[in-house]
Amino acid sequence: MIELVTIYLVITILLGFEISPRGAGYVFGEDITKKFNEANGLSLICRAHQLVSDGFEKTHDDKLVTLFSAPNYCYRCANQAGIVQTDDKMNT
Repeated sequence: MIELVTIYLVITILLGFEISPRGAGYVFGEDITKKFNEANGLSLICRAHQLVSDGFEKTHDDKLVTLFSAPNYCYRCANQAGIVQTDDKMNT
């Protein structure tokens, strides 16, 4: 007997601000990143202190990078650590 299982992938696109899943702050959508970068003459935001499995993660059309430098956070997350290195012109 073969059982077929259908999995539905739901992709949500966050717009604006929402309370974070842990309730410890806010998360924001690509629209906020775009508005902030335009208002401040920036092309990229680099933020930290949000757990990402690979140590870093690019999102929001590569306009936001999240960096997390604590490997295996709390000895239970099995995440990698990330670092960023730039030259004197801020090129990565």
